[in-house]
Amino acid sequence: MSVPIEQIYIQLLDGTTVLVPVNAIKLLNNQYEILDDKEFTGYFDSSDIYEFYPGDIVELEQHKFSDGKTGLVATKLINIGQWSDRKFNEFRFKATLGQLKVNKQTADKYRDEISRILKQKSSGQFIYPDLLNTIDKLTVFLIDKEEV
Repeated sequence: MSVPIEQIYIQLLDGTTVLVPVNAIKLLNNQYEILDDKEFTGYFDSSDIYEFYPGDIVELEQHKFSDGKTGLVATKLINIGQWSDRKFNEFRFKATLGQLKVNKQTADKYRDEISRILKQKSSGQFIYPDLLNTIDKLTVFLIDKEEV
């Protein structure tokens, strides 16, 4: 018996915060696994930052959109999937929205991601100002700033 595919929504940062539809399968009452689909692989824009990725198991909440329609929106990560660059993209999302604690533990956890973003910036790639602001605050905690 095949499991029906349902449409849920996840947050996407693309200069503003929007909710985008993605395919998912229901696992438990309120838990869904996000499936890989064209939203993730149909095109690539390095400035797009998703909150969740294929393989992630998420918890949903009912949401009322501005047009009056309702839909299920992923609001909580239950289990991390195996999407490539998952940690890097998680850092970009949370740092851009100011959802990370600014302390040594966070700086150490995301040292490689911080270094990668600073290299992208130096090569001329667009980086959201709020993300750079968080990185500036975190680099204070890194012992050897030359590594970053």
